[in-house]
Amino acid sequence: MRNDEDRLLTNHFLDLYHRAFGSSSYAFSSFLSLSESSCLRGMIQSGQIPRDFVKLYGGYDEAERLIARFGSPEEFGWEEEFPVSVILIAPLQDKFSEELTHRDFLGALLNLGIDRNTLGDIRISGHSAYVYALSRICGHILEHLTRIRHTTVSCRITDRAEEEIVPSFETKELILPSERIDVLISRLINVSRSQVLSLFRSGRVFVNGREVSSNSTMVRSADVLSIRGFGKFIYDGILRSTRKDHLVVQVRKYL
Repeated sequence: MRNDEDRLLTNHFLDLYHRAFGSSSYAFSSFLSLSESSCLRGMIQSGQIPRDFVKLYGGYDEAERLIARFGSPEEFGWEEEFPVSVILIAPLQDKFSEELTHRDFLGALLNLGIDRNTLGDIRISGHSAYVYALSRICGHILEHLTRIRHTTVSCRITDRAEEEIVPSFETKELILPSERIDVLISRLINVSRSQVLSLFRSGRVFVNGREVSSNSTMVRSADVLSIRGFGKFIYDGILRSTRKDHLVVQVRKYL
């Protein structure tokens, strides 16, 4: 099943590439998941699509869900912006707002009949959220999203999301025998090594936006690790060694 999905995705990216190249005009994907972005990066690395003909962007520098733009300013002679807008969703009365989660905001948006691939990252800030979305669906959201759970909300387009959001983290120190990624994940999310192996087999582990298939891969300081279903982490590297030559490492989880 996964091979069939990969084949369809590969053909889709090739179609966007040929469309842009043949018409000398930009072509854009919808928002891509980590696995979809990883597939595209693999095609670029293998030479199926020229590296300088594709740019990935999700509305801010560290975005996880990305749009691919096919086309080159050098080839075409002009630049075209990504069709991404940012919507601030905020309670009308902050002091009466519930503690809303990423799942709450996403669920409310999908209940409007919106496809997931039209939505990028959702960044929580207090009781509010900044939603990165394809510009063409923003009017629908602004008109129809008025409530999340029991909280009445307002929506507006903003361009200040990057300035206003400061990521928050939970910091952990772990003791590991090595910097193998399967060892780190096992301790990080508290599952067995066999369960970790199943995460690799099902394509749920990514480092710096690329899917990792080998569970023996070594992590490096500043690597961004995403485990679908468990969260996103920054590996800060080795802090010190123990008397038994194990490693004390630091990892930060995005909240």
